[in-house]
Amino acid sequence: GITLGGAITNQGGSLLEDVQLEGNTVLSGGQLKGNITGTIALSQGVENSPLALLENLEVLAGSHLKNVVLGENVTLAEDVILENVKLPANFVMKGGQLRGIIIGQEDAPARLDNVKIAAGSYLESVIIGKTVTWAEDVTFGQDVCLSAWGIDALGKTVDTQTCFIGHLRADDLSLSSPVMLSNQDVKNVKVSSII
Repeated sequence: GITLGGAITNQGGSLLEDVQLEGNTVLSGGQLKGNITGTIALSQGVENSPLALLENLEVLAGSHLKNVVLGENVTLAEDVILENVKLPANFVMKGGQLRGIIIGQEDAPARLDNVKIAAGSYLESVIIGKTVTWAEDVTFGQDVCLSAWGIDALGKTVDTQTCFIGHLRADDLSLSSPVMLSNQDVKNVKVSSII
């Protein structure tokens, strides 16, 4: 593949396949396929990394995005892999896989539905939705919410969320974020809320 840098507007919906993106690159428009990798790695706890930004484009099936920021109007096929990626406000991911560090927006977290989360991943500011599965050693950082569905007093379906906002408590043990739960731990979690 080739390495691209700077502000790039892909007019006419052209396809870019298997490219590397230098730090601070802004790629807008068109379609992406294959391995799309930023040359600057996303690090946990590093706020203003000069990652490549992708916006106003479509990511095709079988693609793997690594070390990038997703901006506005990015559409993903259902089997895309995201690795070390920052997600935009209110982003919805339906299908695919997550690896490494995945960070949503604190004030408008991303929602994950039908997603597989790989071993060793770290998630922050996301909502874990329908049919999400994860390996034994996934770490949940700040502002991770678990979504649940139920029926309210009027018989209507409601979607509620339980969030771990920096602090989790289990019996007499107090835990601060990030928290790592195995699948077995999650099966045994009891949640209570104070309103």
